[in-house]
Amino acid sequence: VPIDAGIIVSTPQNISLIDAKKALDMMERLSIPVLGMIENMSYLEQNGEKIALFPKGDLDRFLEGKSLKKLASLPFYPQLGQSGETGIPLCETHKQHPSLVHFTELAQKVKNHLFWDTCAGMNHATGIADTPAIVYWT
Repeated sequence: VPIDAGIIVSTPQNISLIDAKKALDMMERLSIPVLGMIENMSYLEQNGEKIALFPKGDLDRFLEGKSLKKLASLPFYPQLGQSGETGIPLCETHKQHPSLVHFTELAQKVKNHLFWDTCAGMNHATGIADTPAIVYWT
């Protein structure tokens, strides 16, 4: 399967960034364009307050140095993990869950990065073909 672009997912701490750097290195060696990175489990929101679950690492500085975009900083949602364990999508059990807004916004950003010119079948900004295959690495 040809891969048109990659998205790297990391948690905030540096131990996760080590793996993210390896993923980026792999994608660069394979000439896979990287759309950006997602910081997963950035914080837990309780009573309107953002609580850091992990120590803040060097992800932002790394992204700046590599000229990569941070596509999202996603909060930690315990219900999301529970829905994965039960096999029932969160959008079916919690139709108004706040994570749906975050994931919809993220999907829109990815879609915008892969904006298609239907006449040429190619994204002029990136040269990506009109049937994308995206690899996610965590």
